[in-house]
Amino acid sequence: MGIDQVLVMGIVLVLVLAIFVALFDMILPLIIKGQFDDVCRNYLLLSESQNGLDNEDIVQLKLALEDLGIEALTFSYHEKHEVTRGGIHAFEVQGVYRYFKMQSIFKREAVELPFVFKRDFIARKIVQ
Repeated sequence: MGIDQVLVMGIVLVLVLAIFVALFDMILPLIIKGQFDDVCRNYLLLSESQNGLDNEDIVQLKLALEDLGIEALTFSYHEKHEVTRGGIHAFEVQGVYRYFKMQSIFKREAVELPFVFKRDFIARKIVQ
């Protein structure tokens, strides 16, 4: 193997690695957004089945989203037993995901990506 082949192989290896890192940077926010939506959807279903959420549920939701790396969380929800059965009610969670995106091979920049989960639900729990 000559020096020219080793040099070409090294350059190709660096380019393939740069492409792999760039693809990973593009896919990572999509994965986090999917997890954010899954967590919020679980609490939406809980709110639907219990006619609202109590403070303990909101604290657990906040901890679950902070574990994903989402910051600056704001919630819009109805408290437990404040929701009337059969009524349409809103559930909204907003947050910011901060990460470093590859700008060039050796340079990364900080990016803030806002996440919003906003759904309406119908309260279904039968209260006796």
